[in-house]
Amino acid sequence: MREAAASLRIEAASALGSLQAELDATLPAFPTSIVLRSVATGLLGEADGRRKTLLIELDGLISGITDPHDRFYAAESLSRAKQYSRAADLYAGLHGTDKDDPALRRRLTALYFADRRQEARKVFDSLGEQIKTLPQYAEIGAAIYERAGLLAECRAILERSLLHQEDLQRRLQWLSLSERLSQPDVVFDWLNKVPPDQQGRPHELMMLALTMDRYLGDPTKCLPIAYRALRAAFDDPQIHLGYISIFLQGRIGRGQIDTPTDVARDTAVVLAEKGGERRLLASSKPNQTRVLIGTR
Repeated sequence: MREAAASLRIEAASALGSLQAELDATLPAFPTSIVLRSVATGLLGEADGRRKTLLIELDGLISGITDPHDRFYAAESLSRAKQYSRAADLYAGLHGTDKDDPALRRRLTALYFADRRQEARKVFDSLGEQIKTLPQYAEIGAAIYERAGLLAECRAILERSLLHQEDLQRRLQWLSLSERLSQPDVVFDWLNKVPPDQQGRPHELMMLALTMDRYLGDPTKCLPIAYRALRAAFDDPQIHLGYISIFLQGRIGRGQIDTPTDVARDTAVVLAEKGGERRLLASSKPNQTRVLIGTR
């Protein structure tokens, strides 16, 4: 209980800007506390000399660890210090393979960053099928197999996860792997079925629109998705760059785009007035029309 209370005091002091003073007062009273040193290293900046000192102190305490709680905290400190291989060894034995566990996720991540590819695949393959399909495990599992150059196996991991829960970020990775596996027909077939209201974050939607332009070259399929991404992240320069590149470098830009004759939903129009003002009207869902006013 005393150690837990001291940990809370250290975290509170960090929030109040008095971390160094609290460490001066607390750490001498707990000379062998792995937990407090782990908490402190997580709050101190990487360039802080005290952080380096505490990591050295932790290094001297690790060999005597008997408590799983201490083992986990020590592994967390080593992982933050980018000592991934040692961290992976400490996470081992703290988890099973049939349920989600922070130590299991951290171990897989540490093995990946330590480039212990064979061991990482062995641990991932030992997981229950339900665990493998969880988004966080599918992501690290796919990364592990991709780093090993096993692209077909990587894609299979993503496919199982996508059957469990569709996610555009993982779907874009699946599309990329299919391209690298020289299966453009698979990519084309999936893109051709994408609905105009496909859900995703703006950057993901713009990447999808660019891929659709490259494969389909159909403005009726590509532009609605690109325009939704633009409206959702209008202040993001990268989104604007992606949108403009469709017209300047994409297949759509090399062809003729038919101009709408009527103002309707999902139509952008420019109104030229006597004074030279132009107003861009973006009409989308009913009762959600937006008007962007500018002058030229």
